[in-house]
Amino acid sequence: MKLRIILLLLLVLALGLAACGGDSDPTNTPPPAASENGDADASDADASENGDADASDADEEPAASAATGSQSYSADLLAVDSMMKLVLAPRGADPLYNRITDISLVDDTVRIEGVRRISGENLSMVLEQTLTIEDGELVSNLTASGDAGVESDDPRVTDLNDIMVRSYIRMLPEVDSEIIFVTVDITDEAVEFTYDLE
Repeated sequence: MKLRIILLLLLVLALGLAACGGDSDPTNTPPPAASENGDADASDADASENGDADASDADEEPAASAATGSQSYSADLLAVDSMMKLVLAPRGADPLYNRITDISLVDDTVRIEGVRRISGENLSMVLEQTLTIEDGELVSNLTASGDAGVESDDPRVTDLNDIMVRSYIRMLPEVDSEIIFVTVDITDEAVEFTYDLE
């Protein structure tokens, strides 16, 4: 029994050695990196004559610059719609909206239309959001209107400004450092940000 185990171990070791290139066949060696006269191979020579960088070198540059510098991001209407519906989902006993009916991007404004139920009656509720940059920070300004009687200085509206700014920042891809906003533009199709990472 012990002899069988020893033979089995020797067989496994021999197979493992062969799989790892343990044979000493000189024809089984990798090709040299340079030609016999010591020059780089022809493809490297052509690339250096043309001034072209190696593909691996080109890939390394953007990776290094992606961590810092100017970035841009465009949140399309679907992304803005999803974010707004999440932020404005009815919560508590007295929500701003019981139902959102439309979110649109019009005239440099994000417009959120919906219904607010008061005493069993559905009343229109509209929030219009403009976005600006002040000292490198994104600033949201919400204006309330509609039949629901909610004013722009209502704490539920003013508190939403900070929540929405944080929500927009969470939409930005791979932000692990301090953000300095440069521009924000609301078009008919998207909310577009340009920002620097430090």
